[in-house]
Amino acid sequence: MLIWCFVREMCVRRTLEFLGNVVPCTDKMPRLITTEGVEVTPDSNGPTSLFFFKTTVEPHIGQVSYFKVICRNFVQKSILRIKSKMLNCEEMMQMFGLMEERNIILSIDLAEGSTQIAEMEEIIAQYPRLKIAIGHFGMVTLPEWKQQILLARHPNVMIESGGITWLFNEEFYPFKGAVKAIREAADLVGMEKLMWGSDYPRTITAITYKMSYDFITKSPELTESEKALFLGENARNFYGFSNLHTLPYIKNMSE
Repeated sequence: MLIWCFVREMCVRRTLEFLGNVVPCTDKMPRLITTEGVEVTPDSNGPTSLFFFKTTVEPHIGQVSYFKVICRNFVQKSILRIKSKMLNCEEMMQMFGLMEERNIILSIDLAEGSTQIAEMEEIIAQYPRLKIAIGHFGMVTLPEWKQQILLARHPNVMIESGGITWLFNEEFYPFKGAVKAIREAADLVGMEKLMWGSDYPRTITAITYKMSYDFITKSPELTESEKALFLGENARNFYGFSNLHTLPYIKNMSE
């Protein structure tokens, strides 16, 4: 789903800005030499050229190869191919079917508002046993965010709030706007369909880990039973957590 976020310019803008400001451009780096001893000069109009600099094994997905693109046209053509793909295209639907068969949870951040609602409705209808977690609380600070929340009316769909404090960062702690949004979402689909998320460690640049949840525990807008559901019980039931270990409290990380 990362590449889809890239195409939609979601969640990766800061990373790309960092790369643009800090990492040297390809044409400023030492020239690469092929195994035949030929020097490769970066050329935006040249033939497809990739430099594979590392291959490793990730325990959850298998072999992963890292490469640097030397030819810009390759990237442009690849992105155009990806942009032509919808969530409900044949390849994606095959993947969702396999995920349903293997009881793999789909955690996904959608494009703004109702842009992909119709696609998601088709996926949900075809794969009713596929567990789906809609991320970033439906991108709550953008228009039509409630359209994404309404997807949780389906029994296999949940909404998680990772990043909600970041979205309300201008307002800052105690994030009254975020609490109001959680209340509104609960009125739409029920508190039992909403899950807390920290978006940690990214949010540590603005708030402590403790602040990412105690704006809920201290809020008078939610009942104690609603807080228990939102902060843990819903996620325990959805993800099938059991026998969770109690982690040590690390003061410097939490506060």
